[in-house]
Amino acid sequence: MDSDMNDLRGKIIGILSRGPALLIDVSEGIERDSLQTEAILDYFVGNGELRKTVRRYGTSPVYFLEKDKDAAVAKLLQVLNGQEKELVGKIRAAGTVKVDDLTPAERYISQNLQDFVKRITAQDDQTGERVEYIYYYALSLDQLKELINTQIYGKRPSARKEKTVVPKKSGIKKQLEVGENVVRTLMSNHFENPLRVDRDLFVCEYGEHRIKVVVQLIDKKKLTSRDFVKIAGYATLHKTVAFILTNAESVSGDKKLGNMVTIVRTGF
Repeated sequence: MDSDMNDLRGKIIGILSRGPALLIDVSEGIERDSLQTEAILDYFVGNGELRKTVRRYGTSPVYFLEKDKDAAVAKLLQVLNGQEKELVGKIRAAGTVKVDDLTPAERYISQNLQDFVKRITAQDDQTGERVEYIYYYALSLDQLKELINTQIYGKRPSARKEKTVVPKKSGIKKQLEVGENVVRTLMSNHFENPLRVDRDLFVCEYGEHRIKVVVQLIDKKKLTSRDFVKIAGYATLHKTVAFILTNAESVSGDKKLGNMVTIVRTGF
């Protein structure tokens, strides 16, 4: 490492020793433009001297020293939306949760929370069953093993009970698969982080500014005024715009209600 990089390293370590920082903080501290600063920081991240978050705080990752991981995560927590904070809190309280026990929406949301939660697959030595868990990042390996072993071995039902549970498990799995298809349909039409508020109706984030919108999925050949009433009511309640995703071939009914809702043609 040449003297210039050594000098930059010293300045950056000095800045981060005061706590996690954003790109602009480091850029100002070393008096380089943002592109140069990002390249320099990535160099030191690559050789393991610094760390950075996966999630961004605005337009910048949070850069930090290894000792300040908790502080970096706490800073990043400020930019999470309500659903993300709720899921992080749920996993932090439990320590670890089976991925199959999450809702389809929670599974999708968890993909954007790599700084807060991690995944691991454990195997039951007696049954050979492999189960995927999601756990809070701050757990030590020993704590994680204890929690998982308690879940696998501490609550094992009798052989007779296991026989009655099997059909129910397969039924739950089928329901989750249907739910995942719904999430996939919403995502393919750019509606993100869906929160179910009714059987076929969701509050989602939409567009680059991630505004809250109401979305209803309707699988039928023809839309009528009755189809608009429910979603128009929810749109008024949430003070936002409404969308209907549908494969309907025709629309009829009250034009006034129809003007309150944007119809998006899609397949199911």
